[in-house]
Amino acid sequence: MSVAEHTGQAAMQPVESYLDEVLAAIRPLPPRELRLDEVGGAVLAEDVTAAWALPPFDNSGMDGYAVLAADVAAATPERPVTLPVRGEVPAGDTRTHHLDQGTCLRIMTGAPLPSGADAVIPVEWTDGGSAHVTISRAPEPGNSIRRAGGDAAAGDVLLTAGTRVGPVQIGLLATDEEVAVLRRFGLEARQALTDQLPLPDECASVVVCNNVLLVVPREKIPASLREIHRVAKPGARIFLGEIPFVKPDDPTPQFETRRQTLSFLYRKHGLRTWFGMLRRMVWWALTGRPAVLRPGTAITFYATPAEFVAMAQVPGLELLRYWQHEDPNTRNDYLFRKPS
Repeated sequence: MSVAEHTGQAAMQPVESYLDEVLAAIRPLPPRELRLDEVGGAVLAEDVTAAWALPPFDNSGMDGYAVLAADVAAATPERPVTLPVRGEVPAGDTRTHHLDQGTCLRIMTGAPLPSGADAVIPVEWTDGGSAHVTISRAPEPGNSIRRAGGDAAAGDVLLTAGTRVGPVQIGLLATDEEVAVLRRFGLEARQALTDQLPLPDECASVVVCNNVLLVVPREKIPASLREIHRVAKPGARIFLGEIPFVKPDDPTPQFETRRQTLSFLYRKHGLRTWFGMLRRMVWWALTGRPAVLRPGTAITFYATPAEFVAMAQVPGLELLRYWQHEDPNTRNDYLFRKPS
């Protein structure tokens, strides 16, 4: 006689079968939107895709010099190659740069790669020259270049549905959340340079350009203002924020010794940045090269209110009002209108 017959109960169900029935009865909770500070530990209900290519343009992965690799293919420590330096491409530069054969351009990390260049030589492979630079190592084509879309193309899946959200995922979601908020209101966000906006004519009801033009080279400001005028609809409001009205001091801290520099980097930016600078300093000491530190924080553009309003009026923008920015108080905020 079985246990079931003895007790009068139905035959015992295997654990696996019982578990299948329980799981079949479970239904996923409906998805809900969370603020970025609430998503830790949550599970994504849908895939997260890149809103634009990452990075959006070819750029330098190192501080150094943009070159044509063939020009320095023979460079060695014993027989270095010297090239004239024809200019500099700082990070955030929106100007169009072209590299001529037999020359080089100094370039900062993250700066757009000049046309004609196919490699970046790290400053550690050089003597850090300004007018001419001596190069002691030959790069392969593509060296120290981050290609447009190299991390992700527009539309690529960055995180898949079912991913549990941790610190790394929150970092990826931060920008995407801002884009999603705009889209919920029927708006669209795109990344571009201020004088090359990927938007059709007269498509924007509101244009907000905050804390952007101050890093645009002065010669590019008119082109940026024309581009803003082009994409704005007639009657659109245009906010241009944080335009310095006095020449700012470069906020890059100054140090008298390498120890002070390293101490500041450790306190301000942590161990990774500290170690990166220490490694560079050791290289300089071993190779007998001078220490070369260049600021990347200098503001490019500033203008008095009268000067900036006059520049904005050239493409047809109409000033509604301007006011002093609260912090820092050496900048003004401007509200313009495109006439109907």
